Amino acid sequence: MYYFYSHIILLIKKYILRNAKFCFSSKIEGICFFSGNFNIGSNCRFINARVSGAVIIDDFVSVADNTLLKGSYDKSVKIGYGSIIGPNCLISTDYHYRYDGVVNDSLLKKMLPHNHMSNKKEINKSIHIGKHVWIGCNVYIKPGVVINDYATIGANSVVTRDVVEKEIYIK
Repeated sequence: MYYFYSHIILLIKKYILRNAKFCFSSKIEGICFFSGNFNIGSNCRFINARVSGAVIIDDFVSVADNTLLKGSYDKSVKIGYGSIIGPNCLISTDYHYRYDGVVNDSLLKKMLPHNHMSNKKEINKSIHIGKHVWIGCNVYIKPGVVINDYATIGANSVVTRDVVEKEIYIK
């Protein structure tokens, strides 16, 4: 069974994910989705996780159930050696649009509260997670955040600022 599964992954890597790098000593459990330009180190563990876009994962990283790691086309999510990410986490560099100026589109005029919003500007920032970081369940890490080494992020937290080394962040 393991040979068959590894062979399928090899085919996916060879024909679909040309820029992706996935070390075969990593373990995948359940249904996991991998897409985009990712790089996954050795001895990582994924349980029902989703990885898409520019994501760089070092060795011995564990990602639990229903977690989304999403990098964009030019900004990446970087996760350091030995980090553990709990279930139901969202770590995404995803951009949103900020509008300045005048709206000409009638649909946007209905959606946006003010008429002075137009000229889309993308807001898109990388996320860096250091080595040996523990991230609890149901955590959202906003774009642009840096979590330094040996930090702990408590369950149900929304990380909006940088976390210093060995800090316990609960919010």
